[in-house]
Amino acid sequence: MPPTPELRRRIAHAPELRLSPRMGEPMTPKPTDLLTVPEVLAELRVPRRTWQRWRELGTGPQCVRLPNRELRVRRSVLATWLKTLEEAA
Repeated sequence: MPPTPELRRRIAHAPELRLSPRMGEPMTPKPTDLLTVPEVLAELRVPRRTWQRWRELGTGPQCVRLPNRELRVRRSVLATWLKTLEEAA
């Protein structure tokens, strides 16, 4: 059964309502979601230079380098990294 025009309109404006290709399940963020560097910077509220310094020192969260050479950070890795900082404080 195809979605109604009203449902299509709601889905277009609410990404969390989009359906996954399997069994019509809603797509929800998973702990393995990859965040872009700007998303991480916004979440942590730090300047790019601070991020670069953490990378130079090896003290930042572990990153994944994509084939196009862009960096991503797994949401779960970022959360774990923040917890270790809380424990150390």
